[in-house]
Amino acid sequence: MIEDTAKILPVEILIPDKWYKKPLYRLLDPIYSRHADVFVPIGFVSDGATTFRFIWWLFPPVSKYLLPAIIHDYLLKNNYGWHFSNRVFVSTLKDNKVHPTVVKIFKWSTTMYGHIKHYTRGDSL
Repeated sequence: MIEDTAKILPVEILIPDKWYKKPLYRLLDPIYSRHADVFVPIGFVSDGATTFRFIWWLFPPVSKYLLPAIIHDYLLKNNYGWHFSNRVFVSTLKDNKVHPTVVKIFKWSTTMYGHIKHYTRGDSL
């Protein structure tokens, strides 16, 4: 089992079939999130931190962001809600020593994405 402050995260990288698609990351060990008190199971698949390709040089979908992103994706896919999932995401980013400015940027971007998704598609926050 991996804790939510792990330095190395064992994942299988799933290479996309098209150049414009993002790789996916399949967990090889479960993750425990103490902030959500939930286990992310082996085999869960995530796209990592959802960032635009043109800013991958600044905010890659992996590195310090991969573990918080996987937990965030798991919580969203299992209907924990945007507000709770975003709080856990921010707390896990801080635990992983992500710079405070970057934490604010990620918090803002996930919140804005949630509002856009809610208002354009009717998905629940």
